[in-house]
Amino acid sequence: MILMALSLTAPAQNGNAVYTQTLGNTSFCEGQFITLNFYMTGTNTNPSWWYQFWVGPCTNPGVFATVSNGGCGAVMNTMLWTSNYSPYTGTITWTIPNTYGSASGTQYNIGASYSANQFVNGTGVTEVPASGQTITIYEAPSTPTITGNTQLCSGNQTTLTSSSLPSYSWSTGATTQSITVSPTATTNYTVSYSNFCGTVSAAVTVTVDSVPPTPVVIPSNDTTICVGNTHTICSDAAAGNQWWRYDINFGTVAVGNNQCKTTSPTLPVGTYTFYTIVTLNGCASDTSNQIVITVDSCLTTGILSNMQTIRPTVFPNPAGETLSVLGNADEIVILDMLGREVYRMKHPRGSPVQINTGKFPRGPYVLLIFSGTDCMRIPVVLSD
Repeated sequence: MILMALSLTAPAQNGNAVYTQTLGNTSFCEGQFITLNFYMTGTNTNPSWWYQFWVGPCTNPGVFATVSNGGCGAVMNTMLWTSNYSPYTGTITWTIPNTYGSASGTQYNIGASYSANQFVNGTGVTEVPASGQTITIYEAPSTPTITGNTQLCSGNQTTLTSSSLPSYSWSTGATTQSITVSPTATTNYTVSYSNFCGTVSAAVTVTVDSVPPTPVVIPSNDTTICVGNTHTICSDAAAGNQWWRYDINFGTVAVGNNQCKTTSPTLPVGTYTFYTIVTLNGCASDTSNQIVITVDSCLTTGILSNMQTIRPTVFPNPAGETLSVLGNADEIVILDMLGREVYRMKHPRGSPVQINTGKFPRGPYVLLIFSGTDCMRIPVVLSD
């Protein structure tokens, strides 16, 4: 609570004078109240007194208007005294409405007066103080809010905007209502405003997520398969993949989100481009290397001349504990993605073979099938 009092001397009526005590405060906030403690001297010959508390934007604090002449003053509070002894003491208080202040402070002049006989015969004379006092009333600041995108990918920027304030003080040093920031790591930002009535502030945290590395498709070589067959390629990123396929007939379409992508055996003859993009925490990587897979009819010529009669067939793919190879093959070799040989086997051409793949780590491999002087590369995937 802030107390406010004035030293005022009213022209005497019937030998009386009114005084208020000065406490020295000159600045207030909306919602606070001002207390005027007063006392009156002299001999009261009237049965009642009407004390009035005045406030107004008067340029001369020594002159306050009365009710009758409609001047710049206004009665904010009154107090009726009917005591007939001296000295007369009392208190008048005024709660400051929320419409009186401003951000930078609005000046008003306040004072007190008294009237005699107003409630007796209605002809009492209102006396005004010989002097008043200037006070400044401030608007209590409202707590701000901050709007804007607070989830970023590294390298991006966002604009943060404060709700309306008389002035702005950001933690970045900016003094505008909005700021544009591009943090490289998760960062807290605050905006604040201060005046006589206090300081208000708001804060937000802008979270920065890293952009995933550009994925690599393995194997990285283009390939040709016969219509009805499939081909498997894998991303080196374990999560967040979105595979895309492009061809001249259907355009670009999404075709799956697993780590590995096996082409559909129903793809018609044509040329197809496959690639993947990794998205984590809403942040997308650059596009991976592109793999072109050509689907051939294989009706008149085979991919490998010595394999036209009985083309090797590998199944299932992806494989679990067993991988079967059926067709024209002299030797089978399995390589991992680093090109290291993990399996080699010779067998009679045309004889089926089953390879125990349960002992191999799960993931993508390349199966080499040798027939005479030719070699066929078939990507395979081992999965659980």
